[in-house]
Amino acid sequence: MRSARLDLELCALEAAIPFLRASLDDSCFESEIRAYRQGLNVLAADAADRSELDRRWVRALGPAAGDPPY
Repeated sequence: MRSARLDLELCALEAAIPFLRASLDDSCFESEIRAYRQGLNVLAADAADRSELDRRWVRALGPAAGDPPY
C-alpha cells in the first residue's frame, strides 16, 4: 500500500516542475530535482512504492528522467 505522504509529494512534484523549469537554470534545476528524488526514494518503502515513484517521475519529467543524473 502506497504511503499517503509519497502520493502527496509526487503531486507536489508534478505541480512544481513547470515552475522550476522556468525559474531555474539547468544546473540548478538538476540539483533540485536530484535532491527531491533522494527524498522520495526514502519515502518509497517497498517495491510497489518504488514502481509508482518511477512511473510518476518519468511522467512528470519526461522520458529522459530515468537516466542519470536523476
